[in-house]
Amino acid sequence: MYVPALTAIYSMHTARQDNPDRLNHYYALFALLVAGLMGMTATGDVFNLYVLLEISALSSYGLLARGKGKAYYATFRYLMMGTIGASFIFWGGISLHHIGTLNMADLAEILKQLNLENQWEM
Repeated sequence: MYVPALTAIYSMHTARQDNPDRLNHYYALFALLVAGLMGMTATGDVFNLYVLLEISALSSYGLLARGKGKAYYATFRYLMMGTIGASFIFWGGISLHHIGTLNMADLAEILKQLNLENQWEM
């Protein structure tokens, strides 16, 4: 929790320079980003992992779009690549749902029983 707090303090000057009239938007998006990333580390479910990934991705798109110059084009490219990556993660979660559970601890036990973790070793 120290790193996000230090990052928020460090970025105050830059956030004020970029858009001083929308400083509250910056900190709201920053808080959503931190909440999504911290939730991703704490969850034990694949569905929650996907939802928290989308929350952090959407807030990072908003943070990038606040910039000036080529930030809009970079945000659009990041949005397209993020959408493609998120769709692959979504379909991976659906294929894991066919196993019978989305709990990560249960999935680890099922994959051990199926011996799929050693399938790719040579």
